[in-house]
Amino acid sequence: MSQFAGSSSSERQSLIVEAIDAHRVRESQYCTFEAEQTEEKTLAWVQYRAVDGLLNLDCTPEEREQLTDVLETYPELSITEQTQPEDAEGINIRIQGYTDDQRLAEFIDIIFQRVYEQDEDYRLWVAEI
Repeated sequence: MSQFAGSSSSERQSLIVEAIDAHRVRESQYCTFEAEQTEEKTLAWVQYRAVDGLLNLDCTPEEREQLTDVLETYPELSITEQTQPEDAEGINIRIQGYTDDQRLAEFIDIIFQRVYEQDEDYRLWVAEI
């Protein structure tokens, strides 16, 4: 991989595609993407597992509603599991589906913008490959 962070939509999506490819080559368990933390924004992350096309993320009930709206435009992806431990405020969501890497990169970028309400020029990091 030649870069580990991106701030424009095209940079972020290229970064995601490149990271997913590196993840497959390394056969690692997950590839983790994070939005840069700011004073106004808490840590937001999405994990991807190539072996079965699984996305994993945590969200609040309000963010869960936004995620449902986003998923309407991605019929090839669907929520397969949700867990909310009694002592946790958030919900762990697992999304599964098969699509090309560019469309998956677009979806992940949109999760950060619409679900996690990141600014249009937010900085995305590849935290783990």
